[in-house]
Amino acid sequence: MENFLKSHTLSGSFGFISNLITIEKYGSEHLEKMQEVIQLDVFSDNYSRTYDHFEVELYSLIYHEITHFLDFTTTAWGLEYIFRKTNYSLNMNASTLDIFKLNFSELKIHSDFLDIRNNSVDLLRCNMRHHLHYDENFGGLILMEFLDENEIQLKSSVNMLSLIEAHAYVSEILVKLKCIESEPDSDIKAILLLEITREVDDFLNNPEFIEYNMLIVLAKKHFRDLSLKELFIFLKYLFINVLDMGIGELSSFANRLDESFIDTQIGHTISMDLRRGMSRHIVAFKLILFAYGFIFNTGNEKELLSELKSNPLILLYRIYETLNLNVLMNFQHLNQYFLNLGFLDEIENSFDTSFILESSKFNRTEIDSIYKMKSIRDYKLLDIFLNDMSILTVPNRISLDIENYSDLTKISDIM
Repeated sequence: MENFLKSHTLSGSFGFISNLITIEKYGSEHLEKMQEVIQLDVFSDNYSRTYDHFEVELYSLIYHEITHFLDFTTTAWGLEYIFRKTNYSLNMNASTLDIFKLNFSELKIHSDFLDIRNNSVDLLRCNMRHHLHYDENFGGLILMEFLDENEIQLKSSVNMLSLIEAHAYVSEILVKLKCIESEPDSDIKAILLLEITREVDDFLNNPEFIEYNMLIVLAKKHFRDLSLKELFIFLKYLFINVLDMGIGELSSFANRLDESFIDTQIGHTISMDLRRGMSRHIVAFKLILFAYGFIFNTGNEKELLSELKSNPLILLYRIYETLNLNVLMNFQHLNQYFLNLGFLDEIENSFDTSFILESSKFNRTEIDSIYKMKSIRDYKLLDIFLNDMSILTVPNRISLDIENYSDLTKISDIM
């Protein structure tokens, strides 16, 4: 049976075995309107359109799921995951299964360490604290606790799901903000900004959404001076950067982390995982904290905050320089992406990799192309299922009949 990443509203899902998207909120009765909406050039510079809640909800929901597809097909992390999945599907043995399970298990950790003790507590009001934990199955972990009046209200692990779902949600909201900016009426625009601010706060406060909101809550608590757009652009750059780090950067980061762990024994297991290309979610978690320390503990707060607001990617590179991760300054991390792309390209007799390569080579054509948000019609994508198995045909489609595409169910059954 397929394993899915589901949107926080349960309105859409992405199969992380099949790489197929399903929009469960809508069916064939909405198909004609949906075909029209996905043609909108939302991210063009001169885009102007009266804000329509149905259109924007639909477009942003699809964008949430597309973000997952792009994370899997245009980053070093995603291509490694797909290579190991494909390698196992073609060579089913204990060795290839064990290797793939390293990646697959990172997406399944969440439920094992989730403990919601108070469903009604507001997470933004809670204090946060974290500690290291060792588990026989998953190794070294960071467990996060949310406290209200010194009582634990929620516990959860920092995990890979919390990274990629946070990235998808950030993208979803940035779409909505772009549509609000494109509203011609300034009074309506002001009302819409208030609405989305309340919407995001409600989302961040909700314990049920902890797999989506943990890293965003952490960042919001530390960077209170940023607007919603500024915070989410910063996080988008940070999340993509982490997903695209190569083994060299992760190893360098592990060396830096070794100095920061109080529990050196568990900390060492985490550092060793990083040196093997795992536990990127911990890098994202630590980078948020390092960024806070870099800005507010160097005596140059005003200038650095201004740079964070105006050019967060440059600020991230300055932080990497401080952490002795200078390799990132020269975009050498792209070597890992292209190395993984080459591994996939060399696989023979794999129908599964052909459309992945088509997405990778089209959607990532330039060094910084994964940082720029584009309109849906500008991405090379697979068609999308609706809730009644009708099909939404994307504007720039990969030539694959998703109805007849056979998923790698033999992998997901074993998992």
